[in-house]
Amino acid sequence: RLRVISHSETDAILTEVKKLDPRAWEITRFAFLTGCRASEAFNLKWRDIDRNRMVLVFPETKNRDTRQIPLTPAIIDLLNELPEGDLDEPVFKKQDGTPHREAPYSFRTAVDNLELNNGRSKRDRISFHSIRHTVATELAKKLNPRDLMDIMGWRTVQMAMRYVHANENAKVSALSGLHQSMEPRENAKVIPLKKAK
Repeated sequence: RLRVISHSETDAILTEVKKLDPRAWEITRFAFLTGCRASEAFNLKWRDIDRNRMVLVFPETKNRDTRQIPLTPAIIDLLNELPEGDLDEPVFKKQDGTPHREAPYSFRTAVDNLELNNGRSKRDRISFHSIRHTVATELAKKLNPRDLMDIMGWRTVQMAMRYVHANENAKVSALSGLHQSMEPRENAKVIPLKKAK
């Protein structure tokens, strides 16, 4: 999918989802804060939240690699709003108390209500997975490929490079600074060259 959810669309989706189903809002907000895969949010247990080390651990990932991300203030604020369960209980539950097994229906309803997919091709429509694509796009503006791989849980640099785009201003700045590093320093000794006889 190609669609990146804009900031205004994100706000509208979260507002609409919260009106429809506060439980669905919790897992949707978490996805926007972490960029996790839907299955990783479904499988997250309270034991996976380590407040001492300030990390959140995803033990069951698509590529079977355990991964951890920092607990940011926004994630902590969200978790503090949830009724904490036993260590083996899922963090996110539906209204009936059962764990999520698929993207919240309220998310799709919110996108439909807001008409965000009207007139869009199939690849350009917002789905729950679009959240992950959006987060990766935003993080790629600030992180190097190695750190982006760690946060998103990718094994290959090729996945990260899909999101890393050339920064033309950085290129100009780097090239413009080359002359300074190559000019002689004020106190540097200049050794004159003698002509061969």
